[in-house]
Amino acid sequence: MRQIYTIPNGFTCKKNTHNKRRQPRFAFQNRWNIITGSGVILYKWIGNELFVLLQKNLDINHHNYGKYEDLGGKVDKYDVNFFETAAREAQEESNGIFKKKNLYTRMIRGKRKIMSVGTYNVIIMEAIDNEKYLNSRMFGDTEFHNGCSREIQWTPCSQIANNDIVHRIKPLKAFLRSHLRKS
Repeated sequence: MRQIYTIPNGFTCKKNTHNKRRQPRFAFQNRWNIITGSGVILYKWIGNELFVLLQKNLDINHHNYGKYEDLGGKVDKYDVNFFETAAREAQEESNGIFKKKNLYTRMIRGKRKIMSVGTYNVIIMEAIDNEKYLNSRMFGDTEFHNGCSREIQWTPCSQIANNDIVHRIKPLKAFLRSHLRKS
């Protein structure tokens, strides 16, 4: 059974109750594709080296153990658009270091790139001054929201191997290389 809700910004929110686990699943659809999840990746330059803020999964019982991920996740019942999904997930996964309202406003009004991989969107934005000095200790080693062990850190792009990245952000290095230039 599918229920469709119209929401602002030309997107439609679908509630699909026929997924594998019989749990509600939400998505945004525009005329191009369906988006079931969204995340955010911040970047900064140190000299000529590009760094991205990623979380490394340290939960040994998780299928993505040891892999780098963005701060993101699935569309929620109450999300208005995929920008809100990314902002909400970043707030949850950063243990409140990032504020949903601030990130959302920057995503809507600021300079950003969007990388789409299948049904997942990643919003890529340059870190603002105070974010550039965040370190892994500030985020803690466990996500409060779900208890997963992880480490959030500034990671040099040159040190990320493709097999170290979860599938939803596999094209990250190529995307950054082609879309970002040091100004």
